[in-house]
Amino acid sequence: MFNTAAVDAFTELFPDWEHSTDLENRLGAGRDGYVAVPELGGMTFEFWWRDKPIEDLAEALRLHGMELQKLGITTVSTRILYPRVIAAYHHLNREGVMPHRLSYYIESQRGNFFDLTQTREFYRATGAPWTNHANGGEMLWLGGMSNEIWDSIYNEICPGPDVSAPPEIKARERCPGPGSKPYESVKAGVINGWRPVQVHSTSSHGARLYIQMLEEAMKEANYTLAYMRGLRTTLEHVHVLGNVPDVMAGIKKFGINLNITPNLLATIPDNIKDYGEKLKV
Repeated sequence: MFNTAAVDAFTELFPDWEHSTDLENRLGAGRDGYVAVPELGGMTFEFWWRDKPIEDLAEALRLHGMELQKLGITTVSTRILYPRVIAAYHHLNREGVMPHRLSYYIESQRGNFFDLTQTREFYRATGAPWTNHANGGEMLWLGGMSNEIWDSIYNEICPGPDVSAPPEIKARERCPGPGSKPYESVKAGVINGWRPVQVHSTSSHGARLYIQMLEEAMKEANYTLAYMRGLRTTLEHVHVLGNVPDVMAGIKKFGINLNITPNLLATIPDNIKDYGEKLKV
């Protein structure tokens, strides 16, 4: 939680923070001091590091990468929320001292706390410069855009109309419909030529909403289905996806890659307590 002094200090640097937080979590989240994943990282990379030379952060990242080398890790693929981190990695790459190969997915609409207008303009104005290893660089390349939170895990899964439950259980489902930051960010990216990847989805109706978003983007941008399939978009976790016919048909239609997170299967017994045995179907 942010207290009033922290909210005032953070909002001075990020005037759209409250709007961004509301869009990501719930209406009023910014006003009561709620702090989620982007704000926690933003305190480090966009707030505390803002007055330091970029070389300092670059060196910290290089040293961390050297530790990864000791574990035998030579290539990393991840989403990056914070523009300052991206700038630091590009500094290392220009200097020829990258400690490992890095493919990253930009998520600046969360890390710099954009409202919807800024988010849409960011993806429209940047020209979709994502590439791949073959056509990018040997050590650093941009693989697309991301918005980590789609639906969520633990007690915020989104089975929607596929599974009934008491009102207090349904009320906490996190379902990113039109107007939410996840929905509008990924849609803006797709419309403007970006590849969407590493979208963290868990549940059947969450995946249905993702497919709905792809359908809308394809229609608005006048893309072909072959183009959409060529994006090789992904959904992560999907441990409560189930086998709902219309959702499976949409996943096959767009050629969505599903990446399973086995350790999250341990959360399903608690979900079954909430939704009953019908969740297994």
